Amino acid sequence: MSYVVSLENSTVYELLLSLLLYKRRKNLKYLYKGSDWVEKVNEKMSDSFKNKLDGWEDLSFGEVVCLFIEKCPHKQDVDSFLEWFENLPLAASYELLTPHLRKEDSHLLLDLENQKKLYSYLLTEWNRQYFKFEDVGRTMTNERNRYEKKMGKVSSEQLVEDFATGLKVEIPSINHVVLVPSIHFQPLHTFSVFKEKMFVWYPVQNEESRDKVYSISKALSDEKRLDILQLLSQDKHKFTDILKEVGGTKGNLHHHIMILRSANLIRVHLTNQNQFYLSTRRGFVSELNTKLKGLINII
Repeated sequence: MSYVVSLENSTVYELLLSLLLYKRRKNLKYLYKGSDWVEKVNEKMSDSFKNKLDGWEDLSFGEVVCLFIEKCPHKQDVDSFLEWFENLPLAASYELLTPHLRKEDSHLLLDLENQKKLYSYLLTEWNRQYFKFEDVGRTMTNERNRYEKKMGKVSSEQLVEDFATGLKVEIPSINHVVLVPSIHFQPLHTFSVFKEKMFVWYPVQNEESRDKVYSISKALSDEKRLDILQLLSQDKHKFTDILKEVGGTKGNLHHHIMILRSANLIRVHLTNQNQFYLSTRRGFVSELNTKLKGLINII
C-alpha cells in the first residue's frame, strides 16, 4: 500500500497528548515519564481542576482534536490555538470534522458544541497549570530538521517505521499519515485513526548510545522475551497466537511485549484500528552492534 507522509511539529499536539495521557494513565510504567509523573503533575494543579478532571469520563472527543490542530492557522503558538479553537464557529467545526470521521465515530458530532467547550476549558487550564512549564518547543523544531534530512531518501512506509519505531500502517483506506513528535509518550508511539488519514505520535529520539544499549540488553535478558523474538522473527502474529505459542498469562505476555516495544525490538502491523500483528525488527541487531562499538570506542 502507499500513502503520503507529512510532519506536524506544533507543540499543541503535545499539549493534547499529555492531557489524554494524564487521564488515561495507560502504559505509564513503560514510558520515560514513569508512573510517578502523575503525582508530580498533581502537585502543580489546583484542587478544583483536579476534581474537574476526575469527573471527566468520556475521552472519545479527544481523538478528533488533532484534526482541529492540523487546520488551525495559528498552531505554532499554544495560546493562539486555544483562542482560535474556543472562537471557531460551530458550523465551521462541523465542516472541519465531517469529511474525516468514520461511521462509527459520527456520534461525536451529536454533542459537538458541549464537547468543544469542555475541551477548550480543559486544554486551557492544562496549559496554564502544567504544560506551559514544560520545555518542548526546541525539541519540536529539531524534529523538523531531522525529518527534512530523511524525507525523499526512503519510502513513505519506511519513513513511518523509522520515526515511529516499528509501526507498519496496513489499513487500506489510509492515504495520509501525519507524524507528530512526542516527548511525553517516549519511547512508544500512539495514534488516532480517521477515515482516510491517521496521526502518529512518535517518540523523539534523544537517547545516548549507553542508554540505548542498556534498554536493548535489558529487553534481551529474559528467556521468555527471547522466545517471543524468535517466534516473531519467523512471521507476524496476533497477540492471541503468541500466547498460544509461548504460554503464560495475558498480563505477563503483555508485560514482555511492552518491554520489547519500549526497546524498539518489535514491529506493530496495524491492519485496522482494533487489529494488529507483531513481528521482530531484525535491524536492531546491526543497531546494537553499532551502539556497542561506539560505546567502547571500537573503530
